[in-house]
Amino acid sequence: MRQLIILLFSVSLFSVDGQAYLENYPPFPFGQNNLSSLAVQPVITHMEKEKTIQIGKIEIKKARTNVGYVRDFIEIFYEGRLITSLNEEHEESFWVGDIFYVDVDKNGFKDFVIHTNGLGAGLQGYWDDIFIFLQTGDGKFRKIHYGTFGFDIADFIDVNGDGQFELLITEIAGLDSLDGKTHSYWFYNLYKIEDFNLVMANELHPEFPKVIWYTRKPNDKETHKLSFEQKKRFIESLPQEIISKQV
Repeated sequence: MRQLIILLFSVSLFSVDGQAYLENYPPFPFGQNNLSSLAVQPVITHMEKEKTIQIGKIEIKKARTNVGYVRDFIEIFYEGRLITSLNEEHEESFWVGDIFYVDVDKNGFKDFVIHTNGLGAGLQGYWDDIFIFLQTGDGKFRKIHYGTFGFDIADFIDVNGDGQFELLITEIAGLDSLDGKTHSYWFYNLYKIEDFNLVMANELHPEFPKVIWYTRKPNDKETHKLSFEQKKRFIESLPQEIISKQV
């Protein structure tokens, strides 16, 4: 049974302690991430508003309408059969970023990773909806949908050197802290792909789960403003498994 580890980055209600960029709060110490990450170019980039490409038996179409707000559409076909039609029923703003076609779970079939965003304001503008279409066989797919802040294809990282990728996914939450104040914290969790589902797997690397205080200046240190039990309780409130759906 093949497994893919995914480092998951999700969101909840929070209070912001200061203005800072997301990249100022890495899950690993600054400059010390020497892990192998997924490096692949998108088949359709976020800059391309409309494009149709054919890759063997696969056809991918991207289109954009602008009715006072950006609204992108994606259709993927396999031998003429519709696999997905993202944003078919969305009425709100919906932006499609890069589209990747790569074998993320190492089962010999290429998968789709599609980056989308609702174009929110402030920190919520970093909130991304990610769709992974895992190819289980020739032309057969299962869909995984999860949320994360600041997605990048390099979020797929091999954290334990076994040749399988882990995926970086992060959560932010405002919590009452040991100093009597409410602070915001980044929560980083590892997930693996197991039987085409996402399963929390923080035990695969000693740095995880990682919790970093969101301050007014760059910070990469595990916070001590929350107790072990507080961290554990919040992490246990997150999905322990995200089930894929046949498409």
